[in-house]
Amino acid sequence: VLSGGIYYCYRQLYIAHQLLKAERTKYHHLLYQLPYHWCYWYVGENLVECSPNLCKLLGFEADTQVYVKDLVKILGNSPFSPFQKALYHLTEYGGEFQLTLTLAEQHLSLDIWGQSVSLNRFKKNVASILADNRSELIVLSFSDVSERSAEREYYQMQEKLKTSELESFKALINNAPLALWYRDHSSRIRYCNTRYAQTLETSIPRILAENIELVEVSQPHNTYDLSKKAASSDAEKTMTVHKVVDGERRLFKVGEIPVQNLGITVGYALDITFLEVLE
Repeated sequence: VLSGGIYYCYRQLYIAHQLLKAERTKYHHLLYQLPYHWCYWYVGENLVECSPNLCKLLGFEADTQVYVKDLVKILGNSPFSPFQKALYHLTEYGGEFQLTLTLAEQHLSLDIWGQSVSLNRFKKNVASILADNRSELIVLSFSDVSERSAEREYYQMQEKLKTSELESFKALINNAPLALWYRDHSSRIRYCNTRYAQTLETSIPRILAENIELVEVSQPHNTYDLSKKAASSDAEKTMTVHKVVDGERRLFKVGEIPVQNLGITVGYALDITFLEVLE
């Protein structure tokens, strides 16, 4: 009877072990079929179980044993690297982390998620105990975001190019040989170039803050009224006016040009004193 009982217990253990192996094989197969890049290892051990697509992504040869030091060498070989610091904290204190790394040599940008998994809560039956006595697992999953990073870099480059072009355009306007400005829909001056400020012998910030007109509103023929006429008629309006600049009396052709559909006008003042001298 005793031998029969021992045999029965052994038989049950054997069946549990076989079932466990079958379950592990099934889940292992499913794990390898996942489209994600992943790896894991037990805390205190160095051998890393990697998905085939992660090996391919990081440049490991197929069927090569991968160790923790191999991952560290690629993902952050310095003790001060974000990956090593995150991994150290994960191993020592548990929890999880998420970071993005750029690998220059591999031309890769990776999102990495790390998590410490305690196996103690799973060891509630004989079959689990038969598996092993290791208690903690480090799991990493990877997402290749190189294309997204390349796209972001492209847009950043385009933004820099636009900024550079805008600065060049502003430099061109500021160095133009005539005064330029534009008004909003209420006919308030919103921008003027350096020549406009030089003509009025003041600064651009003061002109914009105080809305200083080239020809004061108190004058019978002034630039404010000229802009109103241009906006209402949807046609360019011009006039000539004398102004004293740097102690000299100058003659200017002043124009206001409406910009269709935007409700703004663009103004200019061209020094035509030489024409007056010729006459």
